[in-house]
Amino acid sequence: MRLATTFLILTFLIIACKKDESDPAENGPTINIISPTSQDMPATGSIVEINTAITDDDEVHDVTINITSDYSADPASIEIIFDHIHNTVFNVDTSFIAEIPSGSMANYTIQISAEDMSGNTNSESVTFHVMD
Repeated sequence: MRLATTFLILTFLIIACKKDESDPAENGPTINIISPTSQDMPATGSIVEINTAITDDDEVHDVTINITSDYSADPASIEIIFDHIHNTVFNVDTSFIAEIPSGSMANYTIQISAEDMSGNTNSESVTFHVMD
């Protein structure tokens, strides 16, 4: 009987101490890209607004935005970095000019990566079409 009780107690402790994989503190920041959307089709030379809400209960530490275009063999690239944010909510409100050669079409991709104070990361992206 004593062995069975000890086994039950150990089993309970193992199950009770198992890490909860859905714990938000163990996940990277939540990234909600508000604009642009994949349905946007700005003309070349247009200002493209980037609006994003980033949240994390362990505080957002760093955010990196990478903007690429496929209109040439060597894609254009823009990188925007926000460092040492230290807030649970960070709203991105920035923009860039989408330019491609006359008579061209291209896809632009915006990838937003975020890291919280514990080193957990997450990223989201959106791709949209630019035309002349």
